[in-house]
Amino acid sequence: MRKDIEANRRFSRWFDDTLDGIGEVHLWNLGRQRKEAFGRLLRELLSVREKGSMTDAWNLFTEMVLSWGVDVALYILGGALVCRGDLTVGAVVAFISYSGYVTGPVASLINLKMHFARILPSAERLFSFLDREEEESGARELRKGGCAPVLSFDGVRFSYGESREVLKGVSFQIMPGEKVAFIGKNGSGKSTIFNLLLRFYEPCGGEIMADGIPVREFPVDEYRGLFSVVSQEPYLFMDSIIGNVDLSGKRSREEIERALVQSGAAGYIGKFPEGELTQTGNRGMKLSGGEKQKLAVARALVKDAPVVLLDEASSGYDVESDKYLHHIITHEMEGKTVLMITHHYHQLEGFDRIFYLKDGKLREQEQEK
Repeated sequence: MRKDIEANRRFSRWFDDTLDGIGEVHLWNLGRQRKEAFGRLLRELLSVREKGSMTDAWNLFTEMVLSWGVDVALYILGGALVCRGDLTVGAVVAFISYSGYVTGPVASLINLKMHFARILPSAERLFSFLDREEEESGARELRKGGCAPVLSFDGVRFSYGESREVLKGVSFQIMPGEKVAFIGKNGSGKSTIFNLLLRFYEPCGGEIMADGIPVREFPVDEYRGLFSVVSQEPYLFMDSIIGNVDLSGKRSREEIERALVQSGAAGYIGKFPEGELTQTGNRGMKLSGGEKQKLAVARALVKDAPVVLLDEASSGYDVESDKYLHHIITHEMEGKTVLMITHHYHQLEGFDRIFYLKDGKLREQEQEK
């Protein structure tokens, strides 16, 4: 049964991956290669299931042979005893009838091994999932008033596995209302800083604090409520455009429309026959990369959190939309703490501080006058 589960998992994972990458399959002429892989994985799955079916059939056959064998043996023994006059025919029939109450449970006990063999792999996977580490959530209250806290990293270290240390004693402090940019090469750890700040990861060393208090002491859901986030690859649910912007379903129509205008999404929504009620499809497949990015920005604006994290937020924007978004960030987010990751240095104008991340070390970079 364990082999069946693993084979099915490999096949399902490969199949989903192929469907998600069907465009690349066509682009790189991988049809024949994927077809061969499909046949190989399917044969592996069918082979495992065939062996399982044969095992079930042999178990059923063994059970039936055992039951029939006992009945035949009892009939032969009973016939011999009747012929000798030791038992009557009625006594033999009654004994054989009552013996069924014994052979049935015995057969069930024999089948227990097969039933446990089916259940055990699934149970192991379930308990493995239940034993996974849960997010730690504190009970300390956040400062009321919806104000941005003082955010600080104190000697934070983080590594992916034992061999790849991404952050090596990173320290910085960001005051409420500051606009701070993080720059550096791909893979230098900029997005890791955001993930640590959002408590998706826990640091291997050092401390992350809000208003001088370790963030792990706050309730995790309330703490994350401080942040609006626009990531490089925003996730859109299978919902309408308006449903993907107002995830809480509590914002007014005016707030949503203002966010759509500010993000630039209103410019293309009007082209859809159903407007804001247009379904975005699975993972936003009905929208282009830039259109999805603008919806993600609108989603962050609607949340109106005191801290805004922008991870390559304008990666899908055209030049004019990029300039407009930069104006929104630098002029219309007064009072909000803005942290931005970017590779476009022209977007750094108007930011209070710039941090450069290289080889796991963070240093503040002087801005050109």
